[in-house]
Amino acid sequence: MPLAADLMLSDLKQRYAARAATDAFTRLYDDREFGHMFSVLHQCLNQHFIDINGRAKRLFGNLAVRRVGSVTWGNSW
Repeated sequence: MPLAADLMLSDLKQRYAARAATDAFTRLYDDREFGHMFSVLHQCLNQHFIDINGRAKRLFGNLAVRRVGSVTWGNSW
């Protein structure tokens, strides 16, 4: 009987196998077993952070950037 961890890993592999990743992310991972899964996850996370930063920019504009001397804290957008 398969272990629970093996079943969960199999489910994850199937879930990510159905999704495509661009070459920019695919070439970063050469692991035969997990490379595709990592590239899809990496691409999804990048898009997630781009979306978050875009929402912050729309909501707060330049208030999200605070300059102290020559150092910029936060995103400079």
